[in-house]
Amino acid sequence: MATQHVDLAGSVDVSPSSGVVAARSGPTDYLVAASHGDVADYAREGQDLVIAFGNGETVRLTGFFASGFDNHLVFSDGTVADFTQALTSGGDGVAEALVRYGAHGADMAGKMGLLPILAGIAAGGAGIAAAVSGGGNDNRSGSAAPAPTRPAPAGNLAVNDGDNDGRIELSGTAAPGTKVTVKWPDGSSQTVNVGGDGKWTVEAASPQDADGKATVTVIDGNGNQSDPVIRDGLADTVPPALASGITVNDGDNDGRPELTGKAEPGATVTVIWPTGETGSVTADANGDWTLEAPAVQNPADEATVIVTDAAGNGSGSVTVGLSDEVAPDAPSDVAVSDTDGDGLPDASGTAEPGALITVHWPDGSTAITTADADGKWTVEAPVSQPNGDVTATATD
Repeated sequence: MATQHVDLAGSVDVSPSSGVVAARSGPTDYLVAASHGDVADYAREGQDLVIAFGNGETVRLTGFFASGFDNHLVFSDGTVADFTQALTSGGDGVAEALVRYGAHGADMAGKMGLLPILAGIAAGGAGIAAAVSGGGNDNRSGSAAPAPTRPAPAGNLAVNDGDNDGRIELSGTAAPGTKVTVKWPDGSSQTVNVGGDGKWTVEAASPQDADGKATVTVIDGNGNQSDPVIRDGLADTVPPALASGITVNDGDNDGRPELTGKAEPGATVTVIWPTGETGSVTADANGDWTLEAPAVQNPADEATVIVTDAAGNGSGSVTVGLSDEVAPDAPSDVAVSDTDGDGLPDASGTAEPGALITVHWPDGSTAITTADADGKWTVEAPVSQPNGDVTATATD
């Protein structure tokens, strides 16, 4: 690509305060005093091209797309940005992943000497100069500024939707102390700090297309940007955590134990019973779930519990013994009377069906009975009793 570089003083309309550059008429190469890796985002607004740099600066090239695709960005590292395939009707109008970068035909080490003329768009920021495409030579001399040292790209990208709300969580690793910017398929962006352990996580502010792409860029303390990493496909790929806090209870003493525990909210909890039967239930918004066996089980056997999230990822399995380990509630509605007037008081109340009820009388003696299928029970004292307290306990 041969170019003729004109005297830029007075030929380019630049607003130092707003970072606005008026496009020239005719095909133009815009020489950017920055590496293409310093760009955080491109956007199309009408016929304007808006360039956001990693250090927070923004430059607008007004009318950049007015003449089709005759205009190009030429960076100080000698690469040329071509937007021919990158314009979209949605999001911010530019699909960064489709911007093509190629090598500029000119010797940029010599050409970039003109760039300090416009390097003051913002303090320490990116500068833009315009050069009219065509034949000829530029006799300016100079040398390119040294290319900034880029941070390493983000790694170990993983997608999760642990609360199943459709707002994807993207996590990964990067150099401690840097920042990570994620651009989502809908065009929105978020930036988070990388922890001292090199890990980071960001959740999308709104639901995203599971078939879309996210672009991840690392930014160091000097504003230098890494090469972008594209995550193609945002379906949840992280297995849910194992079921936890599992307890076994047979509150109605029918031999069909109930399992209760915790799991990822919205996940399906499947229990494989010792008899070979299976049952499933959905964990609620708090992750709580309860499931009763469909048939009588041997308390000496074990059940297997598996969690599957909404994306179909399965956890490992957890085994749990089926011996009832939950103490029954204390008997309630306990009353004492002597309905037959024989001087031997009767105690009555309600408890867990099938529970063994032990009544402690004031004289220290006890009486034992079993709660019926409705949980009701009555027992008479073995001898007449002095005044005092009567207590009852239940054992399942």
